[in-house]
Amino acid sequence: MTDPLAAQLAEVLAQAVPGTARLGLRERKKAAAIRRIQEVAVAQFEEHGFDAVTIEQIAEHAEVSPSSIYRYFGTKEGLILHDEYDDLVLDVAPRLFARTDPWTALTTAIRLMQGTHFVADQLVMRRMRIWSSTPSVRAAGFVTLDETAKALAPMMHAADRHGRSLADYEVVAAALMAGVFCALERWYDDGGGRDIADYVFEAVEVLRPAWAPAPPGLPRPAARSQPLPGEG
Repeated sequence: MTDPLAAQLAEVLAQAVPGTARLGLRERKKAAAIRRIQEVAVAQFEEHGFDAVTIEQIAEHAEVSPSSIYRYFGTKEGLILHDEYDDLVLDVAPRLFARTDPWTALTTAIRLMQGTHFVADQLVMRRMRIWSSTPSVRAAGFVTLDETAKALAPMMHAADRHGRSLADYEVVAAALMAGVFCALERWYDDGGGRDIADYVFEAVEVLRPAWAPAPPGLPRPAARSQPLPGEG
C-alpha cells in the first residue's frame, strides 16, 4: 500500500510548477516504505528511548533490511530528520527560484504543501518531541539544516535577478533554514494548535528584505510605532 500524501504533493507540485515530475510507481513505493519505516522507528524510540534502539531492531520490526534503512535515512538520527518529502522539495526548488525571489519561493512552496505535507499529522509532532529531547538528534538536525542551506544557495544564485553573489545567497539560504527551524520549534512549543505553515510564513516575513516584495495577499509586518533607544 502506498502513502497517499507524497503522491498528492507530487501531483500538486506538478500542476503548479511546470517541469516537476509526477511520482511513478517506483517512487510511490519508495515514499510508502520511508513512511512505514519512520512510523515503526518513532514508535520504538517512544517506547524504549532513542539511545536504546538500534537500526537492526527497527529493521526487524519494519520487516526490511538494515541496509534499506541506511539507504533511505543515512543514520539513526535521519529516521527523525528525514522523510518521504525531501526529494520532492529539492526537485521543485530550482523551478520556484527561477520564477521568483527566494522568500516568495519558500512561501509558495509552503502554500502548495499545506494540504499534504503540512497537515494535522501527529507523526510530525511525535518526531519534533524526539528532536527536542534528544541531544544527538538536535545536533544532527543542525548539520542537516546547514547541508540543506548549502544545497539551496547555488540554486538561488543560478536564478539571481539582483546581482547578488553566491556568498550572499549562502547567507540568505542559511537565514531561511534557521527561520524554518525556529518556526517548527515555535509550533511544537505552542502545542501544534495552529498550522505549521502559518509559523513558517511569519518567519519568512521577518527575514524578507526591503528589496523583495511580499507576495499578493500576504500582509507585511506592522512598522514599529515607537523608535528604539538611540533612534530619531
